Amino acid sequence: MSNTDRYGTLGAFFGPLTSSVKIYKTRIFKLACQLAWFSRIRGYLSEVSKRNGGGYPLYYVTIDLSPKASLRLRNFRIPVGVFTKLLRNLELRKRLHELSTLVSTTLKRSSDFISKAAALELMKIIRSQVSSNEVEVLHNRLNTLVNSDVALVKVINVRRINYEGYVYDISVPGTELFFGGSTPIALHNTGHPVMSTFHAADIDRLIQRLTSHPINVPKTHMDALNVAWFQSAVYTKAGFLARRVIRIYEILGYDPSTDNILVMPVFSWDPINDRFLFSGRGSSYLLEEKIAVMRGISRKELNTIYEELDLRSRFIELMIKKKIFNYYDVWKAVVKAHHLGIEEAYKRLLRDELI
Repeated sequence: MSNTDRYGTLGAFFGPLTSSVKIYKTRIFKLACQLAWFSRIRGYLSEVSKRNGGGYPLYYVTIDLSPKASLRLRNFRIPVGVFTKLLRNLELRKRLHELSTLVSTTLKRSSDFISKAAALELMKIIRSQVSSNEVEVLHNRLNTLVNSDVALVKVINVRRINYEGYVYDISVPGTELFFGGSTPIALHNTGHPVMSTFHAADIDRLIQRLTSHPINVPKTHMDALNVAWFQSAVYTKAGFLARRVIRIYEILGYDPSTDNILVMPVFSWDPINDRFLFSGRGSSYLLEEKIAVMRGISRKELNTIYEELDLRSRFIELMIKKKIFNYYDVWKAVVKAHHLGIEEAYKRLLRDELI
């Protein structure tokens, strides 16, 4: 690798070329990426560009060694979404509506990012107003993020490029975090919950069809499915044909000792009284072992999950009582419940102030 003399062309990456800007060229793409990575790790801005020279590609690495450039990475702002999500979670169980008013001057919802100083001030307000183990854990995580050297930037666009080499996706349990790109960028696998329909009369037939030809899903992967519910056309006591959810199952996982998929029924339909029975209270694997863990709820506070489930049920029943059946009205109610928290949304619905 050697210094290049084409300063005028490549100096535009960081403005006028100065002695602090170093540009290197090489025919080896991997070598160029390694140099850019080492530069970023040391705290210097670096870029990799490609040009054709003499019938073969040349890769240019531009490194800005100036103190101003090295500090630029540490001055990026903090995403607002981190704090708005935290506030929604707090309001959901702690009724901190006054807290939202208190921080509204600090948190500008019209902006995607806030400064590090504003983030620290916001964390100070939250910590002073709320005292609980959950808030302390979240506060410590945010404090680590805000005071770290990790730069958070907004993705402007994504484009497809031709690539013929290998792609390595290394899964890190618990974080799913890995690094990639010609310059080191922290990447994160994002999973999106989905719902799908499938023709099967009951849970046994569902598993049989998913794990046999031609679908052939391995039994060890069946725990990727969280919930399965089954509908059927039934006749009510009045003699009308109706559709009911017959049963809802939670998928617990695969048992290698019996080569079976472990499932647990949590909801079932009572055909005599035409009502639904919840048998999963106090024993729901999905609520207690997955959702509670993701939301940072301790074992002592597990009952809050079931209380919220009851409140969501009452919220839907109240919508039915108030004859809110229009698609767009239902959609608005659900969206506002998500943003306001189910408690506040329920109160507003009672006062006919939600929609």
